[in-house]
Amino acid sequence: YDDYHPSNANRFFLLNGVASSVNGRGPLLLGEVAAAGLCQLQAKSRRQAQEEVMQSPLFEQFVGAVRNKGFFEDPEHATPKSDPREEEERLVLQKAVHDERMAKVVCKFRNKLAAKVDLQGEGGGFMMQMLDFHHSRRINRVIHSRK
Repeated sequence: YDDYHPSNANRFFLLNGVASSVNGRGPLLLGEVAAAGLCQLQAKSRRQAQEEVMQSPLFEQFVGAVRNKGFFEDPEHATPKSDPREEEERLVLQKAVHDERMAKVVCKFRNKLAAKVDLQGEGGGFMMQMLDFHHSRRINRVIHSRK
């Protein structure tokens, strides 16, 4: 990268923006900026978080309680069919119903877990600080623009 090129004025560099390509490191790539932000915010993709949640013993206990209440019972698709084609269709429908209900259980558990984390004040503190910081910057810009 040409450090003197005007387009580099809008790119992000390490060392608070003063790093140069002389040391072999050009501007940060969008993926690197996004990864750093995700790390700082302790954010994960929904799929990754869901996979971790589903492997926890607490989730297994939650699913057990829901199963004991009969949530996964599907009397409409429980009886085996004598015709092989109808039996195959019944199994597909049975799996679809089970998957849909499991998705609901995962969503409910995730919401309960998120509410617990919010009540304990974990995870959201940094985000709230950032929102307050940006809000105060906007207010200051408005005040200074009116002077």
